[in-house]
Amino acid sequence: MVGTQVPENILNVEIVGIVGVSVAVLATVIFGNVAAINKLKAAGKSISAMHWFPTLFSLFLTVESLTCSLTGVYELWLDQLYAPSAPAIVIPIFVMLGYSYTSKSLREMLEVTPTWWLFIPHLTRFSGLLILMLVWEGALAPHVGLPIGWGDILCAVLAGPAAWWVWSRSNGWRNVLIGFGVLGVFDYILSLQLTVWTLPLPIRLIHTELDSTVLAFWPVGVAPTLYVPLLYLTLFSMFIRAKQLKSSG
Repeated sequence: MVGTQVPENILNVEIVGIVGVSVAVLATVIFGNVAAINKLKAAGKSISAMHWFPTLFSLFLTVESLTCSLTGVYELWLDQLYAPSAPAIVIPIFVMLGYSYTSKSLREMLEVTPTWWLFIPHLTRFSGLLILMLVWEGALAPHVGLPIGWGDILCAVLAGPAAWWVWSRSNGWRNVLIGFGVLGVFDYILSLQLTVWTLPLPIRLIHTELDSTVLAFWPVGVAPTLYVPLLYLTLFSMFIRAKQLKSSG
C-alpha cells in the first residue's frame, strides 16, 4: 500500500463534513424519488422496480462505499491500474448514465418532479472546502485539489440562483439546465483526469512531490464513490428534462 493519509489534525473535520454531505445528498435523492413515485401513484400510473432504482442504488452505494472505505479496500494497490477505487468510481457513473438514458420510469418521474429540485443536491458541493483543506495541510497536490475544490464551490454557488430562476419563471429553463449540466459534468471530468494523472500509476503524466492518493483514503474516498455518482444522476436528469421541455415546447 502506498499513499498519503488524511492528516490527523483535520481527520475529524473531514469525517463529519464528508459523511454529512453524503447523508444530505442521499436524503435529497431518496426524498425526490419517493415524492415522484407518490405523485405517479396518485395519477393512476403503475410503478415498477425501475421507478425505485435511484433509492435502491443509493442504498447499495452507501453500503459499498462505507464498507470499502472503513476497511481500507480503496487504499490498496494505488500504484496499479486495477486499484479498487477506480472501478468503484467509474462503474457507478456509467450505471447512472445507462439508467438515465434508457429508463422510461425516470422520464415519468422527471415530468412530475419540480425542475428546480434537480439543483438542490448541488448545494452540498461547498464540501469543496474539505478538499481545499487537504491542499492547505500539504496532503494533496495543489494542481489537483485547487481545481476540484474551487470547481465544487462554484457549482454550489450557482446551484441556488439556478434553482430560484427555474422556480420563479415559467420559461427559459432549458438554457439553465443545459448550462449547469455541462458545467457540472466538465468539473467532474477535469477532477477525475487530474486525479488519475497524478496517481503513482504507470501512466502517470504529472510528476510532483505530492500525488493524489489521499483522495482514496478514509474518509475522502467516500466522496467519489458515493455522492458523486448520485450527483451525476441529477446532472444527467437535467439534460433529459431539457429535452422534455424542448419536445413539449
